[in-house]
Amino acid sequence: MEADSDDEIYSRDSQQSSDAEAGDPSPYSEEEYGLDETLQPFGNATPSILPPSRKSFVDDCKTYDIVPLVAAIHACHIHSLDATKNMRWVFTGGEDGFIRKYDFFSSMCGKTLLTQNQKHTQVESVQKAGVILSYWENEEIPITPPAAVKPEKPDGAAEEDATQNVEEPPLPDLKMSPVYSIAVQSEAVWLLSGLESGAINLFTVRHEEGRCHHVMRKHKSPVSVLKITSDETNFVSGSWDKTILHWDLNTGQVVREYSGHSSQISSISFRPITQSSSSSQTSIQSSPTSLETVFEESDNTIINSRDILLTTSIDGNCFVWDKRSANLIPRKLSIPEKTPPWCLSACWSADGNKIYCGRRNGTGELLSLL
Repeated sequence: MEADSDDEIYSRDSQQSSDAEAGDPSPYSEEEYGLDETLQPFGNATPSILPPSRKSFVDDCKTYDIVPLVAAIHACHIHSLDATKNMRWVFTGGEDGFIRKYDFFSSMCGKTLLTQNQKHTQVESVQKAGVILSYWENEEIPITPPAAVKPEKPDGAAEEDATQNVEEPPLPDLKMSPVYSIAVQSEAVWLLSGLESGAINLFTVRHEEGRCHHVMRKHKSPVSVLKITSDETNFVSGSWDKTILHWDLNTGQVVREYSGHSSQISSISFRPITQSSSSSQTSIQSSPTSLETVFEESDNTIINSRDILLTTSIDGNCFVWDKRSANLIPRKLSIPEKTPPWCLSACWSADGNKIYCGRRNGTGELLSLL
């Protein structure tokens, strides 16, 4: 069976099972929310799921009314959150060391309600509870020492008794680590999580859910940020050790290091690419690639560049990096006067020409690259 047909069957079955768990099929369709759950086959250089196009009424919309409806109650601090491209599943990670998987559509359209005590701390519009599907531990996997090589037996030596009991060394107890960062693949096939030791776990989600298949080690402090590239063959990690690493998922090795920050990395964001930003941008020009030419005839589809990324740190610095540059010197966005540091997060505008920066004092800044 072809990959696209298999994925469509999986998505349809998952939707039916989740509706049954919620107790009543939802009267709302995903099209009404402006979401597209169509899964595309895997390609060599294109993303497995294409981001949904903007609706026609978005350009004419002047204001937005954001009303909370669902609360996913946690008994600990939440450090990280990520979701699939079609918002089918939402993953959270907290201080208790567990990764939780929520069904977004069943949470929004289902009938699982909060208790009276839980409603007491929420606004009036929040009545429903998040529907959790599963959870697993974010454990520190110890480095396995190499197997000891047995010395060769001299000639004529007697064979050892095959029934002789050999004591195996006890397995070390696995330590639970807070989930400081999460990045999930677009179809939730696999997931990355950052650990306190600086390691990064690679879990499978759809098959053998929660099994750690590989551990990537390079950082020396907790991994605070994880971002997957658009083609999903690489990812970038930021840590408390002030470094940013670019990883190759095919080999599990670091291919490049971004150095220059003087404090903990707080956010990483890849620059969006649209037709308007590609033609008007002069300071940072993205060369056409096979990924970008897929959308060359679309005016309103947004993808993320694999070459231009924005990084911020707690001390307030904002750097823009061009991966194609040989010397890899970032463009530093200076902190405006009378502005406190503590840059906690930053992101690009939809056209990729501006940057929104959030500070700890509750203010947001709009920085232009033009």
